[in-house]
Amino acid sequence: MVSADGYISVPLPDGTQQSLLVAGYTLEGLSEEVRALFGKTLKHPLVFVQLSRYRPINIYIGGEIAKPGVYKVETSSTQAEGGMTTTTSSNTFELSLTQAIQLAGGLKPRANIRSIVVTRGSNAEKKIVDLKALITGEDIFQDVNLQPGDAIYVPGSEKPEEQAQSNVYLLGKLAYQDLSVNVSGEVKTPGNFILQNDSTLFDAIGKAGGPNEVGTIKKVRIARFDGTGVYKWKEYNLHDLLSKGATFDEIVLRPNDRIEIQASKGKELRHFFNSAGSALANAAGNSFGNFLVQDHLFRRISHNSKKTPFVNSSVGVPNITIISSPGGR
Repeated sequence: MVSADGYISVPLPDGTQQSLLVAGYTLEGLSEEVRALFGKTLKHPLVFVQLSRYRPINIYIGGEIAKPGVYKVETSSTQAEGGMTTTTSSNTFELSLTQAIQLAGGLKPRANIRSIVVTRGSNAEKKIVDLKALITGEDIFQDVNLQPGDAIYVPGSEKPEEQAQSNVYLLGKLAYQDLSVNVSGEVKTPGNFILQNDSTLFDAIGKAGGPNEVGTIKKVRIARFDGTGVYKWKEYNLHDLLSKGATFDEIVLRPNDRIEIQASKGKELRHFFNSAGSALANAAGNSFGNFLVQDHLFRRISHNSKKTPFVNSSVGVPNITIISSPGGR
């Protein structure tokens, strides 16, 4: 182990221990120093020096991030036969800002991706990182390598074009990983659902089982937060939207969206008559059902013949008289 003041203890071939200041050395330079110590006892010693583990460092990350807090990060490597095999949990001295964001679960929906603040050192030097410029290739040097004690702050934004939720497709795994939506109205299984961050309106409707017998995607209402933080309803005709060629941004979901599938008047009418017909057919198997069917037939015949049926008012039920035709029908 490297001590706090930068020394290690080197076991020599003669059985003694030698303290050696290693702070500030490269691995190659340290190999030369150890080789010189071994050369006092051995001829032409072969010395290989490597880091078995980096000292863990703390990274602080807060603001509009899924899991804010302090992260202790370390890297380990091992010597394998024929060469070096490195096993890495996170490379401390090559831990980048984007890796730290993924480590902390991704950006929250309203995170400002154009003004992420990295604070470094005792003099609190600040660097503003434009994550969008990095991802689009405008400035690939925005992804800074972090150092021990760095603090990352992700501010929020009221401008939709700067928010993570408006750039999900661009951010990928740097954005929040799931979102909660509610689907109600004329769907088969309404309720609350957890979907992936790049899910669309059609994914949510499909999760709810799709429109029911009277529902239609031509009348879909969506409630979501607008750019000013106000929850507002807006109506969509998803059929027309698809016909003209919808973009991803037009149909992608936002966290806490409420989706309501409305009924089609034409479908409602057809469903009513289909249901009524089925109910009459099912009811025809009992005496009350026979009464309903016969009474309906009687009224239709009497209307056509302009005759008034005889009604036994003491019973309150029409006496139905069926007159046979010559054919016996």
